[in-house]
Amino acid sequence: MSNLSELLPAGAGAKSAKFVASGTLASGQTVVLKTDGTVGAVAATGGNLVFGTPVAGNSSVVNVVSSTYDPVSGKVIIIYSDAGNSSYGTYVVGTVSGSTITYGTPTVYITQNTGGYADITYDTNANKVVIAWRGTSNYGRAIVGTVSGTSISFGSETIFASAITIDIVCGFDSSSNKVLIVYSDGGNSYYATAIVGTVSGTSISFGSEAVMYSGRWITPQFAFDTVANKFGVGYKDEANSYYATAAVLTISGTSVSAGTSTVMVSANLNMPAIAYDVSEGKFAYFNTNSNDGIGIVFSISGTSIVVGNTTTFDAGLLPYQMFCAYVGSTQGVLLAYNQYSSSTAKYIFAAISGTTITFSSSIFDNSCNWLFVNALPRSKS
Repeated sequence: MSNLSELLPAGAGAKSAKFVASGTLASGQTVVLKTDGTVGAVAATGGNLVFGTPVAGNSSVVNVVSSTYDPVSGKVIIIYSDAGNSSYGTYVVGTVSGSTITYGTPTVYITQNTGGYADITYDTNANKVVIAWRGTSNYGRAIVGTVSGTSISFGSETIFASAITIDIVCGFDSSSNKVLIVYSDGGNSYYATAIVGTVSGTSISFGSEAVMYSGRWITPQFAFDTVANKFGVGYKDEANSYYATAAVLTISGTSVSAGTSTVMVSANLNMPAIAYDVSEGKFAYFNTNSNDGIGIVFSISGTSIVVGNTTTFDAGLLPYQMFCAYVGSTQGVLLAYNQYSSSTAKYIFAAISGTTITFSSSIFDNSCNWLFVNALPRSKS
């Protein structure tokens, strides 16, 4: 996840959210964080969600919240910047059981201010978590952790970018068993940059930084195509009027390259939400265009993006702060978001058919606003 301040529209108030860990999470179950400071497990059943009861566990004000799932331990790992403790990088491990979630003790993973950018992914080859963040001197840094119960033991941090590093997102390529980190490189005109990491034990080593294109990608988000074995990344292209854009990223050894950028929508949109639909072999892309929510299907062909049709949802209601995940039990994508006009949380199910997305009716959760939703491991697969 990128900087939370970029998720909120202008005039939305404080760029932070109260985080409260909740009460008991089954392996890979959908997890929801809410801006009222609660976290709960949810289950998808035939296009509907069943919510567990939130239970307080941490009342700190936090930002830069991200999560991943460890399929070996069956745990959900959440990281955040704890504003109540010098904005240090902090984690908490959750266990899902039915519709409840229980948490271990929130623990600092690095005594650095990670307040701007941080993300986490899971390496299914090494069975380790990898956290990437902007830390001391604003450098890009990464660390490897091993989950045991509700605790994580970490190796030493590694610097992957010795310059101001922003727009950090990380993911895992299950075909090459590599970690991919994308970011904007302040040491090189903030150009869109990526680097490949290899986990060995509790260490991570990196190949060379590679410029993906000569411009900054703002709020990049990506998912991994398990058939094409490539990443599809969506972002705002600062070099092209901030248009909503997508590209293919391919790892080869310890190098990464990008295909030609493709404009999804010729407009300056918000942060995209992207999920890979395993059942259809295509990506679902969500955003807000003017006051309308939109869903677009795209797929990978070689190193090119093939853009499908655009479908509107919640027209005129300004849905924003979108986060999504593929839900295997429904073979569709769950999209959670806030409706700006009423400051109300909503969710909707999206199904891909051919080159078109169809939506269920959107459903309100009047108890709070969403912060994010995560179902599958943040391997982006």
